[in-house]
Amino acid sequence: METNYRLKRAHRQAVLSRQRRRAAGVVVFALLTAWLLNISLFNPTAIEAANENYRQICVREGDTLWTIALRYKPDDSDTRDFVRLVADTNGVESGIIRTGQTLLIPR
Repeated sequence: METNYRLKRAHRQAVLSRQRRRAAGVVVFALLTAWLLNISLFNPTAIEAANENYRQICVREGDTLWTIALRYKPDDSDTRDFVRLVADTNGVESGIIRTGQTLLIPR
């Protein structure tokens, strides 16, 4: 009986130890990921740089990537290239945008 109790206790401690190691691993992974990505919550300079390089727009009814590109592209820029740039910046793979969607437009 005493041996059975000791085995159960040893097993329980081993399980707890594995769970603690796994939890610690998750925390370390999350911290490393945040550090590597340099999350903008901890870096106000990154937010300022993003605001200087992009403008945020809300897609209006009837807008397409083409009409948005015509509206916001620099004069010396090709419309097709600007459409691709806007699509890539916003992860738009299909070319489909929706009314009310927020897009980042490079300045």
